[in-house]
Amino acid sequence: MVKSKFSIFVYGGILFALFFIAIPFYFIAQTQRSGESDEKYLTFIFFPLFSLVFTFIYGRFIYFITIDGDIISIRSIFKKRLITTTDIHQIDLFAQENLYSRARRSELAIRIDLQNGGKIILADTFYSNSHIIKKTLEENFSSKIKPYKIERPALSVSGFIDTEPEKFGGSPFLSITGLMPILLITVMSVLVITSTTADRSFALLTEAAIIFIFLIPLFGLQFHYFLISDRTLVVKNYLLPWVKKTYDLDDVIEANREKRYRQPYCLRISTRDFRSKKYAAASLQQQTWKRLKLKLISLGIYYVG
Repeated sequence: MVKSKFSIFVYGGILFALFFIAIPFYFIAQTQRSGESDEKYLTFIFFPLFSLVFTFIYGRFIYFITIDGDIISIRSIFKKRLITTTDIHQIDLFAQENLYSRARRSELAIRIDLQNGGKIILADTFYSNSHIIKKTLEENFSSKIKPYKIERPALSVSGFIDTEPEKFGGSPFLSITGLMPILLITVMSVLVITSTTADRSFALLTEAAIIFIFLIPLFGLQFHYFLISDRTLVVKNYLLPWVKKTYDLDDVIEANREKRYRQPYCLRISTRDFRSKKYAAASLQQQTWKRLKLKLISLGIYYVG
């Protein structure tokens, strides 16, 4: 028997909703102690309403899941149901879903298509053990799994000799995200140059150093690029040169281009144990993404998106 475990994203959302629910009650309690009128805080009733809307939007896709043999128990805030093999038309372990009806936004998810035309979406983001859920579904419902395994082409070079890797990247400073640190450097430089005193210049330099310590890694995580040969996929970073992750292509079973709200496109890579990780790549242009897709498909990688 396997049970789902929520990710930190879900728990963070719960705390977020509870915080907004508590705001009006806090101010009303304060006014009761001071003897003031509660009327001026009536507008804060908006916050509980916002929390309810937030809970409805996200709660539709957050389930308590139990897989026991060929029975899947799915409970949500709104309903509970049991699903057996005969109820299932197909299970897509690597579906790309737009959960919130926002343009250009997609997430990796498990999609269970039912015989009656309905579907159940289990977004990877919401579960810390999504890899175990996928493995269990593949083992218990093998006949219903949408095919994703592609036979790798035979390598033209024998032995351990690898081909020269092909680079998939672009200039990190030709995007809005890449221009932000340049703009920050320019503003701080102007402030230092125009400063009237040495103490003020030193203070500004100190503030700039603190800002860069925190912001450069944040910006850097948006600028991965990829080196792909016949045997390996290497992830590197333009602004954080010490970042390097090497994947053996024999261990990679799926890749997809993923887009979150107001974030750059990411490449998510899934390995044979169904664990996945995404790498933001703001420098890649549309043509580069197309080349990357064709390259991965040619190497026998199941690509979504």
